[in-house]
Parts: sequence; structure tokens; C-alpha cells
Amino acid sequence: MMRSTSLLFAIALAACASADTKIGPEESSTGSESTISNYYTTIVGTLALGETTADSIRYPDYYLGRTVVLRKGQSLKLVVSGSHKSTVQFYGPAYAFTAHGDPRFGQAMVRTSTKKSGARQSVTFSVTAPSDGTYMLVYGPDNVWNASFQVTATCTANCEQIAAEGEECGGFVPVELFKSCEAQFECVAPHGIIADIPGHCGVYATVAQLRANPAAYDGHFVAVRGEIQRRVAACTKIACSASNPCCNQCFAALNLFDEGSDPTTTEGVYLTENGASLSCSGNSCDYQNHCSVEGGDYWVAGWFSMADGGVTPTLDIVRRYDAF
Repeated sequence: MMRSTSLLFAIALAACASADTKIGPEESSTGSESTISNYYTTIVGTLALGETTADSIRYPDYYLGRTVVLRKGQSLKLVVSGSHKSTVQFYGPAYAFTAHGDPRFGQAMVRTSTKKSGARQSVTFSVTAPSDGTYMLVYGPDNVWNASFQVTATCTANCEQIAAEGEECGGFVPVELFKSCEAQFECVAPHGIIADIPGHCGVYATVAQLRANPAAYDGHFVAVRGEIQRRVAACTKIACSASNPCCNQCFAALNLFDEGSDPTTTEGVYLTENGASLSCSGNSCDYQNHCSVEGGDYWVAGWFSMADGGVTPTLDIVRRYDAF
């Protein structure tokens, strides 16, 4: 009896696969919630702008979905090419998210189907986001269980993206990757050293400004051009013998100063990089030759903090360039 049931199921499955009718669920034309995107779509990743992504679908999946975050007015050109005739839909913006972070959608913005193009099936269409939010492209074959796809998404309007403080911005990059900063920040970069290099969203400042009002810059991404110099060294006070005149150990912090400042009479900003303080250390004869970086003119950018309540204001370097 079990063999007969399995055989009947296999015959029915083969019949469905060869028919010119869609396998799996159809979207209901009534109701505000999408059954296809919310219940019958397997989300396989994000929709990469400016790239072509290859996907394949196999039983028991009905549809594949790729999400993308868009701003109001941003437009995309979408090309979906498949090995078999397929249904293609575009949803958004999401009205809610599940506990696992999956977006929930209402009815589709666009419903279309591929058409035969050479040896494959393809469709091209455009969408414009009506508001900020998460959107999703959904695609699946109509009358087979296994199919392959290629998906290309290209931004065509309002492609500029907004970067938050500390995030990368600007630079000579493809238009779909270009980001501008939020209104209160600039795209700080060493343009005087390397033209068209991407920057990070933050503010420009001098060492004098950081020292005068550290609270205003505390926790912000700051770019400064200045000089990295040694502070006065602190050494042990061991009476060295004539045979070992360098027995004392010395340590000198490397600080950032405004150009032309005297490190013996002015205060600078302490520096850290990759989790370590920038400094010089060694014995009393050679400590100045063992420094984290060479002293000189630099462009640096990173996160500023009022360490020790402002006693040692510190810049944690994210980017550093010789400014000679």
C-alpha cells in the first residue's frame, strides 16, 4: 500500500512539473497582507546594487527573496533572468519585522512574469521607493521545482546614500556606492594628500580647539592635521655605573600638537592606535629611537574621548597619513 501511495505521488508530481500551470501558491488579490512574501518566500540575502547575483531554487522552496534598504525617491532598474518561466514580484516597504528579523509586507508594488529571451526567460522593470524602508525582490519558477536565476539591480535615481558619523563617505566610487554624510557632519579625508580618496563622516578640528573644549568633541569622529612629537620623557633614577651608563629606562608619550607648537610648553592630544598608546620607550640612551611612529607632520582621524575626565584627552586613530 505504501509503494502504491508513493508511486501515485510521484506520478502527480511529474504531471504538475510538466503542466503549464504554476506549482505552489498564488498571491491572493484580497487582503492587505502578502501570503507569498510572508509565508512562501525563502530570504537568501540582500539585493546587491550594481552587481549580478546568481541563485538557484530547489524543492521544497517556492520563492527566493532578496532584501534592500531604500530611501524615499530612490529608483532601481531590476533585471531577473531565469532558466524557466517565473513569477517576479517586488514588495515594500516592510510594515513590521518578526522576532527573527524577517520583514513583513503588504501587497506587491510590482507583479510581473519573465518572457522568453533566447535560451532563457527574463524580465526588466523599474521601481521607485515611496518612503524610506526595507524592500524585497521575490522570484520563483512557475511550473518546475528546480531553476536557476541571475538578478541585477542598478540604482538609477537618488542613488546617493547617507552615512552616519564614522562611516565611510565620498570618494571616487561607483554612483550606487557613493555616500554623503548626515547634515551635521563633513566627509573628512586627506584630500590634500590623496585626491578623491573616500573619507569618514566627522568634523575637522585643531589641537587647540580639542584642548579648549574637549567636552564638545567627546565621543565624536574628528580629523586633525598636526605634528606628532614626543613629550618630555620620564625615566627611572638608578645610579648607573661607568660600565653601564644607559641603565635607566625611559618612557615618552607621543602626542599630537598643532604645527609649530613646543611640546615642552604646550599641551597636546594623546594618541592610541590599534588598541595601544603611541609612545617611545627604551633605555636612557636609545628610547627616542624606539617609537610607535616617527615624529613629523601627519593627517589623522579617529574617535576623540575625554579620558580621565579630560586630563588626558585622547584620539583613537582610525586613519593616519604622512603629510609631508
